[in-house]
Amino acid sequence: MSEPGAQEPLDEPVEGEQPAAEEAPAGEGGLPGVEFFWGVNFFDVETEGDEKDPEGYKARAAKIGERIRGEAMGATVYDLDPGQSVCPYHYELGEEEWLLVLNGTPTLRDENDDEFELKPWDLLFFADGEEGAHKVTNKTEEPVRIVMLSTKSSPAIAFYPDSGKVGIFPPGKLFRLDSEVDYWDGEV
Repeated sequence: MSEPGAQEPLDEPVEGEQPAAEEAPAGEGGLPGVEFFWGVNFFDVETEGDEKDPEGYKARAAKIGERIRGEAMGATVYDLDPGQSVCPYHYELGEEEWLLVLNGTPTLRDENDDEFELKPWDLLFFADGEEGAHKVTNKTEEPVRIVMLSTKSSPAIAFYPDSGKVGIFPPGKLFRLDSEVDYWDGEV
């Protein structure tokens, strides 16, 4: 007799269910019954830096969204050495972002210019617009790994309040907000 709540094994399928198929051998991703594995482990992915990034912004990154065939959302894993930031203080228009801390204790600068030390597994939401302004920096002596998840829009628009810039991606152009022109400039 089995314990209360335990189910007895069934010799025949329940009405409406398919009988269990033979388990397939491990596929390319090493998972039984899976022919192709499209997942990524945030802890195992390798990140790469960009030689053109200036000191203070030498984050190494790995774009994940495309690897797992994401279309409406993106994700990027960032590794931050001591003293490095992901990017300048900014906010997006038309996109929401989430930050998940994987390792280390990065510092978040928020929309009120307050700073908070984060810890592994902290999850934060950055709203569309000014109320979602943020900057993530490693102010410790230990490495930090985070993942940023976001909705994707094209073009994406980012504002950089500290430097008075706006960026449009693509094409990856940045403009000073104080270089405003009249609507009809160059037209008439």
